[in-house]
Amino acid sequence: MKKYAVAIFLSALTLVPAVQPAFAAELKIEANDTLYDAQGKKLGDVFAVSSKGSPQVQIGGRVILVPLSTITVVDRKFTTSMTRQEILASR
Repeated sequence: MKKYAVAIFLSALTLVPAVQPAFAAELKIEANDTLYDAQGKKLGDVFAVSSKGSPQVQIGGRVILVPLSTITVVDRKFTTSMTRQEILASR
């Protein structure tokens, strides 16, 4: 019985969810990485990264800082939980 429980546990570990939480210490966002909004639409390429690790993206001719705390990795893409409208309004 123990062998089956161990086998089930190990097989469950191999399942990878589509959305993986990314903690600030784990994120390594760099200039030229692409950032997507909450709707999965491309916001743009990262222009620069602040000293605290938050990406700066140029949207509509303005450079906008996107809070690192809003970013996760979704389908291997850096994605913010904010929409484009929320990002533009936050400035």
